[in-house]
Amino acid sequence: MLAQQIRTIRAKLNPQLLKVVEKLAKKGPPVTDQERATLAIELFLAQKQDGGDFAAKLKAKLEDQKRRSH
Repeated sequence: MLAQQIRTIRAKLNPQLLKVVEKLAKKGPPVTDQERATLAIELFLAQKQDGGDFAAKLKAKLEDQKRRSH
């Protein structure tokens, strides 16, 4: 009974968000400002329902800016 309830709840969760939370559970809470910022961005991107398109575009744009600044 309880196992079925857990499976039902888990099925309703966003799989991307679940990955971020599982990673956080394994690694522990962020301790530096950079880790906190990274987590905030990961959580934001995980909530998007676009199949990762926004994250890919953002990553490409950030990499482009990094190349231009060097």
